[in-house]
Amino acid sequence: MRRLMAAIALAGVAMIASCGRESAQQLAAPVPNEPRIRVEQLIVTPTPGGRDMSAGYMTIYNDGAQPDVLLSASSPSAARVDIHETRIGQGGAMQMFPIAGGVTIPSQGSVSFAPAGLHLMVDGLRAPLAEGERTQITLTFQRTGSVTYEAIVARPVAGGAAPGADMDMSGHQH
Repeated sequence: MRRLMAAIALAGVAMIASCGRESAQQLAAPVPNEPRIRVEQLIVTPTPGGRDMSAGYMTIYNDGAQPDVLLSASSPSAARVDIHETRIGQGGAMQMFPIAGGVTIPSQGSVSFAPAGLHLMVDGLRAPLAEGERTQITLTFQRTGSVTYEAIVARPVAGGAAPGADMDMSGHQH
């Protein structure tokens, strides 16, 4: 009789546990009409020569029905991470400018962060970044919230020289 009662109790616990898993999966399912953000090819550039600045590049996709806005970024590897854009400034020289108000990721669309365009400016690095290492970047979106991603330290494959490698940052605008 004890064995029968133990078996019934064990079956009840298993049933309750499986119901809990189903409920958690249902809660985690994407909500229709909400943004569905994914980030691909997230890299930060290596920092040769003791520089304490790096640039971050990626493509952000929104597979959802609503736009979302990338508001900010952070990393445990750096004092701060800003969203910047490289564009032609006064006198025709390429300059970097901070982006106020964030970057909109359109529904069913994407935004690329690449050299000579939008990028993350990773500033005040706590240690140099060597090619092949990994670090974390947390992106905070208006609707999606904060999501932490792993970035690999690498040079961009296409699009020109990475800021911090060959670009003069002495005129860097904050």
